[in-house]
Amino acid sequence: MRDRVARAAPWGTVLALLLLIVVFGALKPHAFLSWDNLRTVLLQSAGLGIVAAGLTLVLILGEFDLSVAAMATLGGVAAALLAEQGVPILLAFLLTIVLGMIVGTVNGLVTARLNVNSFIATLATTAIVTGLGTWWANSQAIGITDSLFLKLSTDRVAGIPLPAIIAIIAYALLWVVLERTRVGRMIYAAGANPEGARLAGIRVDAVRVGAFAGCSAFAAIAGILLVWSNGQISPGSVGVDNAIDILVIAVVGGISRPIGPFIGALIFVVLRTFALDFLVAVGLDGNRFRLLIGVGFLVVVFWSPDGVIGLWTRWRNRGSAQRNARPGGGHG
Repeated sequence: MRDRVARAAPWGTVLALLLLIVVFGALKPHAFLSWDNLRTVLLQSAGLGIVAAGLTLVLILGEFDLSVAAMATLGGVAAALLAEQGVPILLAFLLTIVLGMIVGTVNGLVTARLNVNSFIATLATTAIVTGLGTWWANSQAIGITDSLFLKLSTDRVAGIPLPAIIAIIAYALLWVVLERTRVGRMIYAAGANPEGARLAGIRVDAVRVGAFAGCSAFAAIAGILLVWSNGQISPGSVGVDNAIDILVIAVVGGISRPIGPFIGALIFVVLRTFALDFLVAVGLDGNRFRLLIGVGFLVVVFWSPDGVIGLWTRWRNRGSAQRNARPGGGHG
C-alpha cells in the first residue's frame, strides 16, 4: 500500500499545486495573477527562501538554529540604523552580514565546543538577539529615510525586483558551496557520519561552527530584504513561531538540494497570501491557516522525507529506470 502511495506521490504533488492555482484563481481571478500580487509573492519568497537556505546548512548536520528569525530582525534593525546614521549603504550591508556571522559563530562554538544541544543553545541566543534588537531600536519601529536605501528597494533588473535578484545570487552561492566545493562535501560528510568524517581528517567541529556562521549570515541578508520590502523594521517583529515556519519551509522544499528551501518558500507564501480567501470561501475560520500548513507538512513528509525535491528525484529516477528497462533502453 505504501509503495502504491509513493509511486503516486509525484503526480499527487503536481496535481495538488495545480489545484491550488485553479482554486485561488477562481476565488480572485483579477487579483491572483496581478503583477502586484506576483511581486508580493516573489519578494516574500525571496526573504523566507534565503533564511531557509541558510538553515539548510545546519539541518544537513543534524542540528537546528532557532535564532534565525530573531537574527533576521536584528539584521534589519542593524542595517536600518547604520543607514540612518550615514554609513555608506554597501558598508552597512557588509557590517550587518558580519554581525550575522558573529552571532552564528557563537552558536556554533557553544554547540560544538561546549556540547550544548543546538536547540537549547539557539533558544538562548534568540533571547539575546531579540534583546539586542529591542535595545538598539529603543523599542520603536525604525523607518527608512535614506534616499539610496529606498531607491535600492524599488530598483529592478530586467523587470525583476532587486531583492529577488539577491535571492537568486544567494541560491547560486549556496549551490556552488554545497555542490562544487570541498567545503560542501565536508558538510555532507559530517552530517551523514560525524565519526567517519573525523577519521577521514575532517574537522567536524570547525565545519559545524562554519555552518552556523553561514546560517546566521543568510538570516542577516534576509533581514536587509525585510527592511527593503516594508520600508521599516520593528524589533521583535519576527518571533519563534516564524522560526518554525522557516523549518517547515526548508523541510517541505527539501534540504538535499539548495533550490529546495526556495521552492518551499514559494509554496508557503502562496498559501499564506491566498489561503485566507480559500478558507473563508469553504466556510472555515481564516485563523485555521496554521492547521492547513501543519496538515500539508505531514502529507508531504509522509510521501517524501526530503520534501518536494525528494519527490522530484524519485519521479526522475523512476522514469530513467523505466526507459532503461525497455528493449534497447540505456544503449546508444
